[in-house]
Amino acid sequence: MTRFATLEEIRAKTWGGHHLGPEGAVALHAYRYRKTPKGRRRDKERVHYAVTLYSARRVMDVIPAYRLLVPALVAQVPELSREQNADALDVLSTHLLWWSDQDARVPIMDRVFAGIAASEACLLGLEASENEAEGGHTRALLLLTYVDLCIRVGQGQWSLQYLIEAARRAGSIRDPNERARVYRKLAYLWGRKLLNPFAAAYFLARCYLVKGVSADVVSKNDPFKLLRLKANV
Repeated sequence: MTRFATLEEIRAKTWGGHHLGPEGAVALHAYRYRKTPKGRRRDKERVHYAVTLYSARRVMDVIPAYRLLVPALVAQVPELSREQNADALDVLSTHLLWWSDQDARVPIMDRVFAGIAASEACLLGLEASENEAEGGHTRALLLLTYVDLCIRVGQGQWSLQYLIEAARRAGSIRDPNERARVYRKLAYLWGRKLLNPFAAAYFLARCYLVKGVSADVVSKNDPFKLLRLKANV
């Protein structure tokens, strides 16, 4: 029988790339989420569970499980804004933008509404993260999600200032996994979306130079996989 794991154990398994099987992060978190009582505790747990599923999306089909979370995640955006929870708004903006990119298994109107909700969560997250201390990573990720949103509506030419700010912040991010993630996302946007291979190569090199990253991050830094991606990184 699946056990009730701690969030710390689930996060360690996620960063270690141990997503699959009865003792993998996904199975453990699915059980934990089901057993969490409804209410504010479950609302918070839902965001954590969404992160676990999203992290496993390259090695397993998480669409059926994630589909059950989407309406409640969208409904949480206003509350997270009132709480000034920039971290959770970053998570939701990233995930909902990814959801808006799914194939025909997700109805077209669901994808459209997810894209709208992603934009709202991103803008609210940027507002909440205005005073983020040096060394944090949330604002840089929100800036890059905003760039992605700008590109999708044909306003990529206005996004250079946000790319510059994200790149400036990246060098001081304390968490090596998050620093590598920001550099990887910079490489993805420059290479896949803005078609600048030189800038993409530069930021990918910066990503590889980050020391002390987890196995999950290392697997996501593959340049061939990165440039084939259709959704957020």
